Amino acid sequence: MAGALDELGSGKNTTIDLEKPNRLKPNIEQLLNTLGLAKLATVLYELGSYNWRLMKMLAQYPSPKFDFCYIDGGHNWSDTGFAFFLVDRLLKRDYCF
Repeated sequence: MAGALDELGSGKNTTIDLEKPNRLKPNIEQLLNTLGLAKLATVLYELGSYNWRLMKMLAQYPSPKFDFCYIDGGHNWSDTGFAFFLVDRLLKRDYCF
């Protein structure tokens, strides 16, 4: 996503991941730095679930914040279903497909 934004010349990517992958070598932040894309991405970490961060975002930004969201996470109904509910409240409605 950050690479696509770099090609477009603008934008910002926010990604939420668990703490555990941050300990990998290389981790996402090291890869973004190596590729020169760190300025286009904000990496957020959670101990248990990205849903906690989504709920914090709703509390912080009651108005929609995102143009696009890609969910690749829980791989089960309870986590992913709840994520879709939370993300729906964070998506801007400016687009018509």
